[in-house]
Amino acid sequence: MLSGTTSSEAIITAANISTYPNPVKDLFTVKVVGTNLPFEISLYNIDSREVFKQIFTNSVSVNTDHLAGGIYFYEIRNKNGLIKKGKIAKVM
Repeated sequence: MLSGTTSSEAIITAANISTYPNPVKDLFTVKVVGTNLPFEISLYNIDSREVFKQIFTNSVSVNTDHLAGGIYFYEIRNKNGLIKKGKIAKVM
């Protein structure tokens, strides 16, 4: 933590964020440790079309029932920009 910052302003890196399971069938979970600040998750299909977006604090479970099987890409951002990105496989 940088001096002069409070614990809720700690620098958040990809190491502070866990995403699971992968592959996913019904629910994809994102958990952030070390802060109570808001984050945003965006989920994109293989054509780079956004199929899901939500603001959350600490954790979120994304219901993937409505998505077809295949590969999806996610981005997790906070007010400072992109923190983590990756891909998940949706299985039926």
